[in-house]
Amino acid sequence: MENDRLWERYVLRRGTEVEPLWERLFASKPRRILYIAGIGFDTRAIHGPQLLTSLTKRLNIPATDINAWLVGFGDYALPEELVQLTTRNEAALRAVFNGANIDVKQIQSRDDDGILRTSYYADALLDTARPLNELTDIILDVSSLPRVVYLTMLVGLLGRLVRDKHMGPKSLGMTTNLHVLVAEDPLLDSIILSEEIDSDVKTIKGFSGGLGTEHGRGLPGVWFPLLGEGREDQLQKVRTSLREELDICPVVPHPTRDPRRGDNILIEYRERLFNDFGVEPANIVYVNEGNPFEVYRQMHSVMTMFSESLDELGGCRLLVTPLSSKLITIGAGLACFELHDSRPESKRLIGIPYAEPRRYSIKEGSVMQPDNAILTTLLLTGEAYA
Repeated sequence: MENDRLWERYVLRRGTEVEPLWERLFASKPRRILYIAGIGFDTRAIHGPQLLTSLTKRLNIPATDINAWLVGFGDYALPEELVQLTTRNEAALRAVFNGANIDVKQIQSRDDDGILRTSYYADALLDTARPLNELTDIILDVSSLPRVVYLTMLVGLLGRLVRDKHMGPKSLGMTTNLHVLVAEDPLLDSIILSEEIDSDVKTIKGFSGGLGTEHGRGLPGVWFPLLGEGREDQLQKVRTSLREELDICPVVPHPTRDPRRGDNILIEYRERLFNDFGVEPANIVYVNEGNPFEVYRQMHSVMTMFSESLDELGGCRLLVTPLSSKLITIGAGLACFELHDSRPESKRLIGIPYAEPRRYSIKEGSVMQPDNAILTTLLLTGEAYA
């Protein structure tokens, strides 16, 4: 039921509201903090660590109570300017976390046989942390993490922390504080180009949606591609891999910081969506660019509607492909986590298929300038929900 959704009530803070929230939490009792950040070329990666370390110093929280995971990625090809940015960002993160327990983690994309397994390795990394119930706070900073990595870690952490989500919202208050932090700027996201898209389409670990299995064969499917700028190659690769008739419901940001962003995205994908895919305009889903919990509610509602209407046909597969900005992707990830049901009697399969790029670059003439980024934090579990 709608009022039983896990995050019907939620904690979201933006901009200058983030520090007071953390101060109230961190001052209440001794902390043991795990901070997960990406070592990448995205210059937004430094905002969250600077705020955290400044605050913990002011509250006299020892730096040794912070364990900082700096997560690197060795398989992506980058132009020289982005390689230099990555090196500078790593040095800056190490300097900010000076005195903390720094642990550098590397995630490879492929196994020894060349098979793409980024999501598998990202999920396995979570099992190398100290027992999660020994931590007071886990901060997943997605500002400089690839989509496949932060989505895997988001649903992976929730799966480990929320042991029985069927208990409803009260299940969120029985565990560690899980924060998801974003230095968000959709326009900056739009200048980052994903190139050399891998033809080996995979799914987020635990969210196969029955693709490639007998369990899902023959079930009607609905595909929700979350659209962002410059992702047409990835969109086409995923659509080709699905190889079946689907209802297609493109997810477009609106309202947005740039009032024309949603319209521009539809213009960019017009030929592909309406001519090649045969999308009906009535199937377009509009979601709030700036509030991931609103995205979660909107996606939860439309996915539940399809699930209930297709129940009489024996069930359905609901597939979500993340090609949009970070807050929208996180909101959709929360809906997928909640609606995923691994019980044998479930008739609903949730899948998150994606096509991973081998190379990143930025638009010619553009600069990775983080000045317009707004720091946003979501508190997903823990004390606030007790």
